[in-house]
Amino acid sequence: ILWSLVAELIYYAVYPALRKAACSAGWAGLLAAAYGFAILLMLAYPASKGLQHFGYGLTWVVGLPIWLLGCVLAEQVAEGKGSSIGKGRLWLARGGMLLLSILSWQSLYRKTGFLPDNIFVISLQVFGVATFFWLRAEIRHFAESPPPRLLEWGGAWSYSLYLVHELCQTVWTRLAASDPGTFAGLVVENVLRLLFV
Repeated sequence: ILWSLVAELIYYAVYPALRKAACSAGWAGLLAAAYGFAILLMLAYPASKGLQHFGYGLTWVVGLPIWLLGCVLAEQVAEGKGSSIGKGRLWLARGGMLLLSILSWQSLYRKTGFLPDNIFVISLQVFGVATFFWLRAEIRHFAESPPPRLLEWGGAWSYSLYLVHELCQTVWTRLAASDPGTFAGLVVENVLRLLFV
């Protein structure tokens, strides 16, 4: 988890310089440069299975294009850009994002002869671009119709869950030294572990 926090600290530290560069070169120019550096690193480290494998000094460079897309999104939302896409298309986009997230996550575990070892890192870049357009549509939609309160409540504490989930899983593993033995036991143990986290 720490690698992502270090990357965030770097992003916020260099944001004034990035913002200045975006004002002179434009967001498109800045994104092109960021993607160029990220692609070079992905080519230089073809065995990397995740962003954290680049180390604290380089992880932020590989993730920078996606973070910059978030900056562009924030600016577009503040300026009121983006149009409503209708509920049917929004649900289609949600389903597409679910499918894309499954494919991206599975690329971490499914080794094939024709895909590079770092396909998961590459898929995260694609996922980041798709997320930009999907979130813009969601933000526009929920500006017109408020989100369900339960989801808002869940969103309010989800980042805290992200920060502690690895620690909690480690504690669970040390405390619950049991072998479930059966598939049903495995399901029960996983539910209890998720509740504990």
